[in-house]
Amino acid sequence: MDGRNTPSVVTATTAYEQSNACHLMNTYGILIQILLAVLAFSTLLLKRWREPAQERRPLKIWFADTTKQAVGAGVIHLANVVFSAGYATHDPCTWYLINFLLDSTVGLATIYIVLLIAEKIAMKMVWESLRSGYYGEPFQCSYWFHQCGVYLLAMVIEKTAVVAIVQAHFWLKVSDVILPISNQRIRVALVMLVVPFFFNVLMFWMVDNFLKRKRQLAWPTKRGKGRTKSSKKAPQIRYFPLTQRVTDDSDSIATPFIDTEDDVVLKAIGDF
Repeated sequence: MDGRNTPSVVTATTAYEQSNACHLMNTYGILIQILLAVLAFSTLLLKRWREPAQERRPLKIWFADTTKQAVGAGVIHLANVVFSAGYATHDPCTWYLINFLLDSTVGLATIYIVLLIAEKIAMKMVWESLRSGYYGEPFQCSYWFHQCGVYLLAMVIEKTAVVAIVQAHFWLKVSDVILPISNQRIRVALVMLVVPFFFNVLMFWMVDNFLKRKRQLAWPTKRGKGRTKSSKKAPQIRYFPLTQRVTDDSDSIATPFIDTEDDVVLKAIGDF
């Protein structure tokens, strides 16, 4: 036996080393990614269309919420591609899939926690521009940039945590068995279209509901900065008995005017 054709179990790593099968950024891979983006965006359109009319956000607000998610998803996607390509001796498809699955589970929980903490801090400091899903009245682009910055910060924290988890030697064994398919096009389609589509739909809907719910919460206002329309003080009502002055020959007496049907007629004066 000369060892040149020794039969062995072909793992995902050895398959890549022998055939260089998986390419994420060639023409086919890029077309698959564009198709994924279109399908994922279409699900948000479908979600908006199915929302009750009284709960549906204005188109401008919905578009601002959606583009924040698109920017965040794009950053994570590029980070995964770069990270997967960094493993020169391993299969980029398997490492992209591992990263994506971690992003959609551990990463999603991390993003939610970071956004929740940022929301609490913003409410305490009354940073209205960081109120998720709220862009001022009238609409202000600066609010979108501020919120997008917080969202990207959450993505950076999430990706850092995922990269730290992937450094464990355990994932080398997982990469050998997670994608036991040798056909290049099928591998790329599974890794960059089929699996991401279902997870992206779940992630987009959850984040969209988070943004929509947070926009409906009441926020405090700064003291000494005047009142907003929503926080205008309600009028206070005070009641006084309506009296009729009765004068006779002896003296003048202010007596209450008694109605035949009611005990006392009250006059309400609004103190604004």
